[in-house]
Amino acid sequence: MSSRSTISSPQSELARSRGAAAASIPIVFTSALGFRAPDGTSSSWDRISDMVLGVMANPFYIDTGFSLSEIATVTKVFGFVVTLAGAALGGVAVARYGAARPLVAGAVLLAASNLVFIGLAQAGPEMGWLIAAICADNLAAGFVGTIFIAYLSGLTNVAYTATQYALFTSLMSLPGRLLSGFSGQIVEMSGWVNFFIYTAAAGIPAILLAMLVVRRQRNTA
Repeated sequence: MSSRSTISSPQSELARSRGAAAASIPIVFTSALGFRAPDGTSSSWDRISDMVLGVMANPFYIDTGFSLSEIATVTKVFGFVVTLAGAALGGVAVARYGAARPLVAGAVLLAASNLVFIGLAQAGPEMGWLIAAICADNLAAGFVGTIFIAYLSGLTNVAYTATQYALFTSLMSLPGRLLSGFSGQIVEMSGWVNFFIYTAAAGIPAILLAMLVVRRQRNTA
C-alpha cells in the first residue's frame, strides 16, 4: 500500500461510511470539545475552554495571592483524586447511556467548571475557593476524558483505527491553541472575572455540537 493511500484511505472510508456531511460533524465536534488527559496532566488534548484558561491559571493563582507550594499541593493532591473520580463517573455514564448521550452533560460541565473561578477571583486568596475551582475543573476533565475516548473509539473503523483516531486527536488542540494565544491580552483588557466568562463561553460551540451529535444518533437509530 502506498503512503498516499495509507493517508487517504482512512479518510475516504470515514466519508463513505457516514457520508461527507455526517462525517464532518464529529470532526468539527472533536475540534470544538477536546479533553484533558484522564490522569489530570496537561496535554495537547486539552479542550478549548480549558486551553484558553489553562495558560493563565498559574498567573491567576499567583496574582490572587497563593504561594507556589499551596498551588502545587491542591493541584497534585486534590486535583489528581478528583480527576480519577470524574473518570469513574464518566465510565458509569457511558455504561448506562452509551457514548453519545453523556457528551451534552460533559460539554455543559466543562463550560460551567470555568465559572467557579469567578468565585475565586472575587473571594481572593481563600483556600476553600482554590480547592473548589481546581476540583471542579479536574472533575469535568476526568468525566469528559472517559466519555470522549469511548465516543472516538466508536467513530473509528477497525481496519483504520490508528489512523482515524490520530486524525481526530490531532484536531483537538488546534482551535484551543489559536484562541489561547490571546488570553493574556483579554485579561489585561477586561480583568479576571470577564476573562472567565469568556472561557466558559468558548465552550458553547461544543455544547451545541454535542446536542447535534445526539440528535443525529437518535434519528439514525
